Amino acid sequence: MPLPAAIGLEIARMIHDSLFEKAESALESLRWRELTTDFIDVLDAILVGGAAVGGFGERFTRIAAAHAIHNGLSALAETAVHLHGTKVAYGIIVQKALEGNEIELRRLIVKFRSLGLPTSLGELGVDANDLAKIRTVVETTLKPGESIELLPFPVDERRLTEAIAAVETGNREISLFRGRFELSLDSSSL
Repeated sequence: MPLPAAIGLEIARMIHDSLFEKAESALESLRWRELTTDFIDVLDAILVGGAAVGGFGERFTRIAAAHAIHNGLSALAETAVHLHGTKVAYGIIVQKALEGNEIELRRLIVKFRSLGLPTSLGELGVDANDLAKIRTVVETTLKPGESIELLPFPVDERRLTEAIAAVETGNREISLFRGRFELSLDSSSL
């Protein structure tokens, strides 16, 4: 990997860590219309950091699957009401499933929920059981020239469909686990 790309990846890691640490506080600042250090840091991470990552990293640091999945979701009329970043957020968790990074996938699902970002197709207005809709998303995502081709491994329709299913299943498992955990906390406090 060229040195500028390695620099871009390091900046991306710093942005990731900053967002994980400060995003909730920054959103709270926004709700209260307060200008805080956390809000400024998150804004800088998104605007300045994002530009630096793209500038240094070029094709090596693009969120390859996430933006292609955004494009696939955008093929469905029901997702038109959602912002670009909202659909890219869902694409990021699908990319983690494609990479087989289950720990980061679960971590992101929990974090995205706390930030009010979508972690399931249903939250984007898409019925996850509608195979025709899933097929449309998958086929559009995999069109020749889409950024998903930049991933360091091949992705076909089966693999992408399985990754989407893993995200949907992961959401249910996390919800069930949290429900049991919360239930055990409630019953132990009696």
